[in-house]
Amino acid sequence: MKKIKSFIKLFLFSLWIISCGHKENNKQIVVSENKNILIDLGDSFKFNWDSDKKIVVSDFLLDEIKKDYNKKRNVLINKINNESSTNHMICGSNQKLKKGDLAFLLIDKIENIKYYEVFGIQMDTFITGCYYPEYLIKFINNERDFIQKKLRDTSPPVSPR
Repeated sequence: MKKIKSFIKLFLFSLWIISCGHKENNKQIVVSENKNILIDLGDSFKFNWDSDKKIVVSDFLLDEIKKDYNKKRNVLINKINNESSTNHMICGSNQKLKKGDLAFLLIDKIENIKYYEVFGIQMDTFITGCYYPEYLIKFINNERDFIQKKLRDTSPPVSPR
């Protein structure tokens, strides 16, 4: 009988430990949902920006831009000069993206720009968790006019991706 009582106590104690551990694990689990934020650059350039991943979201808004992209491409290229600050952070930095940076990232999402072919620079260093090259935004901020000229000199994609 004593063995049965000890077994029951041990069993109940084990259940209690397991349930406490389960509660602690539940407290530690943090579910991060994508935080898609609508970006409006004007001239019907509206798209969703994933503020966690810091990327342009592939969705119906991006599909709408792609429909007649080649006709409006130069309007979007002009927006690269917009230095208005946003509330969105540059990957690995405490600095904020500018609307012109987002315009460039939108063009890049649609055209998949080959930086070396178009700008003559190699960008292959990435910060962990960042989907654009580490020094891309610095390059954009220093070379807005050059970037616009080079993009205008290149042909738009036959069919945006």
